[in-house]
Amino acid sequence: MFCRWGSWLARTRRIHSTTSFASGGLLIVGRGFAEHLAKLNATLGKPRQDVVKPFIKAFVRPHGLEVAATPLFVEQIEAMGALHVEGPRRDALAFMWRRAIDRLRAARYDERYDRWLLSEREMAVKVRNREHRERKLAEHHAARKARNTAEKQARAKSGTTQ
Repeated sequence: MFCRWGSWLARTRRIHSTTSFASGGLLIVGRGFAEHLAKLNATLGKPRQDVVKPFIKAFVRPHGLEVAATPLFVEQIEAMGALHVEGPRRDALAFMWRRAIDRLRAARYDERYDRWLLSEREMAVKVRNREHRERKLAEHHAARKARNTAEKQARAKSGTTQ
């Protein structure tokens, strides 16, 4: 069945080899959901052995069914042990890239660069959030001041009654 990546998937080598008639065409491709269901129903109702065996010979066991696959697999894995893999090369300018990125990251929190880094919507949200924070802070300070004043008055009152 072709999904949203169907056209790309159809061009890949692995999918082409599973759908092509030269290798047995194990996969049957439907162009839409209805076609896919019809083909799936037909295949499940009557499995196609004439397609499966040639596909296995050509795709799964390319050295033939008479050649044991496990020793070939083990041989290839052991051969990979002799491969030398180089580590990643260090970029000669890495320190400059890192510094540039660090400066950009720092600029994100510097309000001088907001007009270059933020969209109009983001600027509006930032201003709204800042105003909200300032309002909450002012309310908090006013509440603290009122509480302190009330405590002072209570102390003054209790000091005069003793």
